[in-house]
Amino acid sequence: MKNLTPKQKTLLDSVDVGLRPQAMKLRRMLMTENMQRTTEIEGANLNTSSITDTYMSIKRNIENRDRYETFMRIPSVKCGFSFAIDFSGSMSAGRPNTWEKVLSSAFAVGKLVETMGVISSCSIVGVDNSVSSASGATDSYVPQAIMIKETNEKWNDDLFCDAWQYQPSTSTYVSQYIMVALDMVKKINAQKRVAFFLTDGEDHGVYPYLRSFVDIAKAQGIHLVGIIFSENGQTKDRYLREIPKNIIAVKDPKQLGQKMIGVLEGLFPKR
Repeated sequence: MKNLTPKQKTLLDSVDVGLRPQAMKLRRMLMTENMQRTTEIEGANLNTSSITDTYMSIKRNIENRDRYETFMRIPSVKCGFSFAIDFSGSMSAGRPNTWEKVLSSAFAVGKLVETMGVISSCSIVGVDNSVSSASGATDSYVPQAIMIKETNEKWNDDLFCDAWQYQPSTSTYVSQYIMVALDMVKKINAQKRVAFFLTDGEDHGVYPYLRSFVDIAKAQGIHLVGIIFSENGQTKDRYLREIPKNIIAVKDPKQLGQKMIGVLEGLFPKR
């Protein structure tokens, strides 16, 4: 097992402390969902007594529901999420840089909710500019996704340290982040699914298509959420104008983690 550096520990600790209160709330919500009971209609074998009871119910015009109604416990409730992260060159800005902050949040959230039965996958997404053609087209670039964490893997220090070594270097192309996030979350077998995509910049070509992406995801039972990690108010506002209910804006890694857990909380009705 690889050892975290002091810098990595500091970032993770700052995020983790801020997540604890919300994590407790999410854990209680998931436990409540797991304890709910439901009704399932099933066939019933009729013996002599059942036939008699059914006949008498018919004569009295009473619905004899006990012949076909059984109660069963809902299977363990799980939710899952995918997280596609912008790997453009601007993500290397700052000390620690934006990429390191986002990775720390992804790791802290993923590891924490994993203990609650929440499944997740995470990738960084760059684009191959060499095949670009039409300006603003949604399929001009080829996504280059590198999986940081597969759905069947556990979040651990080795995974975190390996991912830390990557250096952001490509261009911004938001539609590719969205498509990778959707592709990843489709592989997650969960009752509730969220596809997160994160960027720190603008992509003018994607704005006309954002609403369509949200609708496509919704039709497949997926909640698509865009995260804007930027202190630039204009960048945030532009995304919010297009899909206000599906965008969250953050400025630091702790806030990012809190917002992600908040989205997971919102998947379940308040009781």
